[in-house]
Amino acid sequence: MTNAWRLLQGELPHRDFWAAYPPGSAGLLALAYAAFEPSVAVTRAVHALWGLVLVGALAMWLFRVASRPVAMLALAMAAVWYCAGIYPAYAAGTGLALAVLSLALLAGAIARPAVSGALLAGAIGGALVAFRHDFAAYLGVAAALALAALWLRHRRHCDSAAPLRALTAYLVALAVVAGGILLALALTVGWSAFWEQAVVVPATVMRANRALPVPPLIGGFAAGWRDWLMAWSVPLALLALLPMLVATWRSRPPATATFATVAWTTTALFTQQAFSRLDLSHVAPSAVLVLATMATLSPGLAASTTAALRSAAPLAAAAGLLVVTATAATALPALNLGHITHCLAKPKSARCMSVDAEALEVARRVREATSRGDPVFVGNNRHDLIFVNDALMYFLLQRPIPVPWNEMHPGIVTTAAVQSEIVRRLDAQRVRIAVIATMPAPSEPNDSSIPSGVSLLDDYLRQNFSPQFTLGRYVVLERKAPEATSSR
Repeated sequence: MTNAWRLLQGELPHRDFWAAYPPGSAGLLALAYAAFEPSVAVTRAVHALWGLVLVGALAMWLFRVASRPVAMLALAMAAVWYCAGIYPAYAAGTGLALAVLSLALLAGAIARPAVSGALLAGAIGGALVAFRHDFAAYLGVAAALALAALWLRHRRHCDSAAPLRALTAYLVALAVVAGGILLALALTVGWSAFWEQAVVVPATVMRANRALPVPPLIGGFAAGWRDWLMAWSVPLALLALLPMLVATWRSRPPATATFATVAWTTTALFTQQAFSRLDLSHVAPSAVLVLATMATLSPGLAASTTAALRSAAPLAAAAGLLVVTATAATALPALNLGHITHCLAKPKSARCMSVDAEALEVARRVREATSRGDPVFVGNNRHDLIFVNDALMYFLLQRPIPVPWNEMHPGIVTTAAVQSEIVRRLDAQRVRIAVIATMPAPSEPNDSSIPSGVSLLDDYLRQNFSPQFTLGRYVVLERKAPEATSSR
C-alpha cells in the first residue's frame, strides 16, 4: 500500500525506493487509488476483485477437466484458501490469479488445440514477471518440462503434433513478453537495482533472516500438527498423485497428459513458497494449485480401468483426505465471518481497516502539525534488531517519505551502510518530525534475532531529536534547534 502511494507521488520502485517485488501489484493498486482514493477500503476492494479473477479462472480450468461435483468441491476449498491465507495488497494474490488464468487458458488451447489461445495464455504467464517473477519462472519451467516429455512421446507415437505446437507457442509467448517487461524495467529503473533488490536480496539476505525451520517429516506431527499440515500437505499430496500422473501418460490422450504434467509440475515448484516461510500466506498458492491438480487427474480414475490407475486410487484418496484436513485445520479457522459481514456493511470502519486507534490518532496529529510537502520519517525503537517496521504508518500519514526503505528488513537496515545513508538523507532534507514505533522483537531462530551492533541511526535520532508526545507504542520526535544539537 505504501509502495502504491509512493508511485502516486511520481517515485519509481527500485530506483527511488527499495522494493522486494516487481512493480506490477503496486502499480495496479496506485491506479485504483488515483481513480478513487488511497485508502484501506479501496485496497480491500481491489483484493476482492483479484479473488474473483482467481475463482473465475479456476472455474474455467476445473469444469473443463473434471466432473461437476469434483470441480465444485475443489473450487470451494480453493476460495477458502485465498480468503483465509492471502491478505490484501500482497503480490502473491495478484500473481496467483494471473498464474491460474494462464493455466486455464492453456488447458483450453491444448485441448482444442489452438495456437492463438496458447499465445494468449503464454502472454499472461510472461506478464507475471511484472508481479512475481518467481511465479512466471515456475510456469516457464513447468511448461518446458512438459514440452520435453511430449516431444519424447511424439518421437515414439507421432500422435501429439497439435498439443506440441500449442505448448511451443505458449513458451514462446511467455518468453517474449517476460523478456520485454524485464527490458523495460532495466531501461526504466536500472537493471542492477532491480536485480539486487528483487532477486539477490530475497534469495540471500531474506532467506537468512526470514526462513523458518520446516517441521520434520518424521516426528513433527506431534510437535505442532498445524505447522506440520501447512508444510507437508501439498508435497505429500503431490507424491501420492505421481502414480496417477504416470498412468495418465499411458492411458489418456496426449493433450490431457501434457496439461496434467504442467499442472503437477507447477504445483511442485510452488511448494517452495511454503518451505521458505511457514504461514498461511505462503502455503495458500500451492494449496490452491494442488486442489486444481487433483481435480485435473481425477477423471482418469473413472474413465479408465487400467491396473495402474486402479492401484493409484488409494493414494489419490489419501491425498484428497490430506488436503481436506489441511484446509479444515489451517485455513478455515482463519476465516472470521463476523468480521467479513461487518466489513461488507461498513468498509471504512476502524475495525474493518484493522488499524488500531493509536496509529490513527498519531497520524492525525502529525498531519495537523505538518504540511503536505513536509517529509516525515517512521522508524523503530531500535534499528540494530528488526523483525518488521510500521510501514503502514507512512500510508496513514501520506507525507513525503525521506528514505528509500519504507520497508525495513533485517540484514538490510541493520547494516552500517544503509543506516549511514538514512542519516545522510534525514540531514539533507532537514526532516523535522520522526515517528518511532515499538515493534515486536525478532524471536525466530534465524539471523534476524542476532543484533547487528550498528547504532548509527539510533544515536543520530537520540542526539538530534527530542520527544514531543507518546501514545501507546508510538513516540513522536521533533528535531532540536540547531544550537541545542551543536551544544550537545
